[in-house]
Amino acid sequence: MEEIKVYHSSLMNYLSLFIGIVIVSSSIWLYTTRPQEINFRTIFSAIVTLTALISTISLAYPMLRERLTGQPYCIITDRSLIMNTKNGMEIRFADVEEFYISKFDSKQILIRFKGDKNKPQSDGTLGRLSNRFGNYLANASEGINASGLTFSPQELCNLLNGKVSAE
Repeated sequence: MEEIKVYHSSLMNYLSLFIGIVIVSSSIWLYTTRPQEINFRTIFSAIVTLTALISTISLAYPMLRERLTGQPYCIITDRSLIMNTKNGMEIRFADVEEFYISKFDSKQILIRFKGDKNKPQSDGTLGRLSNRFGNYLANASEGINASGLTFSPQELCNLLNGKVSAE
């Protein structure tokens, strides 16, 4: 049983972490360089600094956890695709018709399950329009974010489709 482990790219992880640290440190430096009185501008700059700090920490945590613990983003086995995301997800290849790249976002791999036909919706005019628009964009019930991985989205899609056809 061959397992393929897919990680986020180290270069992209460290580059985004570096940019976040630079933004936070420059905002802290600008805030502390000269004495300021407490006014709207001071409060606003403090809020922006804290927001940048929180967003950097929230972006860095999953990347650093992946590198320090060795847990991959996803594992491709002979029978299924196991995603190590916040909620965790297992997609069995026996249930999948095909994987394909989204027309809207080339970094998103969408999944078309077997027996998943477009059923007419009776949501009124606006509901039917939104369903049709959603089907045009996605035409799938779930997707995989393939941006910044060790595999390109097309390579990963081809690999997953090869597993589906072998099933």
